[in-house]
Amino acid sequence: MPKDLRVLILIILSILLIGCSNIQNNEGSNNASENQAEQAERNLTTENSNEIVAPESEIVDSQYVKINDYVSPDNTWGVRVYAKMFANGLPPGFEFILLNKGKEQRFSQPIQFSREDLMLTEPVIWTTNNRVVINGEWVFDKSNSRLSRMDPKLDWVYTYSFSPDKKYLARCEKSDNNSQFGMEIRLFDLEDLSSKTLYFFPGAKVWTSGISFSIAWTDNESFVFDGNLDEQPTVFRYSLTSEKVETFRLKAWSPKTFPDSNFVSFIPIANYFRHAEEIIVQDKESGAEIRIPAQGILYWLDRNRFILMYGSEITAYSIKKDLTYSRKPINEHSATPVLIDVKDNYLQIKYLKFNDYYPFSIEEETIKLDS
Repeated sequence: MPKDLRVLILIILSILLIGCSNIQNNEGSNNASENQAEQAERNLTTENSNEIVAPESEIVDSQYVKINDYVSPDNTWGVRVYAKMFANGLPPGFEFILLNKGKEQRFSQPIQFSREDLMLTEPVIWTTNNRVVINGEWVFDKSNSRLSRMDPKLDWVYTYSFSPDKKYLARCEKSDNNSQFGMEIRLFDLEDLSSKTLYFFPGAKVWTSGISFSIAWTDNESFVFDGNLDEQPTVFRYSLTSEKVETFRLKAWSPKTFPDSNFVSFIPIANYFRHAEEIIVQDKESGAEIRIPAQGILYWLDRNRFILMYGSEITAYSIKKDLTYSRKPINEHSATPVLIDVKDNYLQIKYLKFNDYYPFSIEEETIKLDS
């Protein structure tokens, strides 16, 4: 082939390659511009919207599974809770993620815990539109993106409960008393996060199988909690008005109630380490009570209904004003319940199920309750 012809062919090929490249670049630029415009439109929609845009889970990891989203009172932001398999071989725990402007964001410090009693407490509570308390320890203020912690003395919290008006938090935690092992009840003011210790009780005689520590607010000014008196399990009452701790009920454990309920429940004790196989439900005003032959961990669903969980058995109870009751057994489930909620007249239960190929997954069940 003549030299001049080869040069001409090379020039033509170069021109064609440059043209194709420009076309691709223009298409890429156009696509990028379109994508940027679409993203800007989505961002604008999110920013101008009065409601949160809950994103799909962004954590692609078989060690995580989404459990629930908690949305602020004004529906503009939220907190997402994941079940998490910890690398050190601990039982599955939980991690909390911030939801803001349609995206997942991790907090400035990881909020994780390995307790299995997510249902025993209120994991996410808003005190204002901009302020949320997580796991009874962390306080996040969205107005200044500040994350604060109400530190436990020895980094171990047994349980906690919020006053109905969300002004106070009562917490049972391990005491830092060097002379004697035990627990203490602390009261936190959720406005300035100040705290004071209300009561100390030694831990050697308070354990009884199958029962959890409990704190229950009977109104905005007082709450009941379990401890011991003269080596006997005892329920005490603290009043914000008198600032005194008084004996509320002897030989009882695990006080539970619902904020606007007329009832409070207890589990009577047979001896130091055994509880009786019955539940006591008491009318707050009259003091009248009924004993229900049953056992298990009790969760109040609303002002007149609760469930009992005993192993894999779940039973729903409804209490009337005259203290008569009805019961409804719920199908046994092999998985571990991690979250319970009531919507209208339906009970929603989320279970953490362990699988063969992935560490775990979430299963949901909806059950119609008796009125």
